[in-house]
Amino acid sequence: MSGNTLSSNQAAKWLRWIARLAGSLMAASWVFSGIASAAVGPHEPWTIESTMMVIFIVTLTAGVTLSWWRARVGSTILFVCGVAFCIFAYFSAGHHKGFAMLVSGVPVLVCGLLFLASWRWSAKR
Repeated sequence: MSGNTLSSNQAAKWLRWIARLAGSLMAASWVFSGIASAAVGPHEPWTIESTMMVIFIVTLTAGVTLSWWRARVGSTILFVCGVAFCIFAYFSAGHHKGFAMLVSGVPVLVCGLLFLASWRWSAKR
C-alpha cells in the first residue's frame, strides 16, 4: 500500500512540474508577444480585440502564477480563461478558426487540466 502511495505522490509531483513548466513557458511567450506587438506596432489603433488580448494575457499570467501555490484556484482560472480564449479565437479569426483555437485557447485549457489533475492526485494522498 505504501508503495502505491509513493508512486502516486511521485506522479503528482511530476505532473505538477510539467504543468508549471508548460504554463510558465506559455505565459512568458504570450507576455513577450504582447510586449513585442505593442513595441513594434504603436501606429495601430487600440481596438476591442486589443483590449481582450491584454485581458487574456494578464488573466493567463495571473492564473499560472497562482497555480504555483494554489493549484485548484489557478487551474480554475486557467480553464475558464482557456474556454474564453477559444471562443474569442473562433470569433476573431477570419479563416482557419479551428487552428486559431488550437494555437491560442487549447494550450491554456491543457495547462489548466494538468494543474487540476496534479491537485487531485495530491489531494487523494
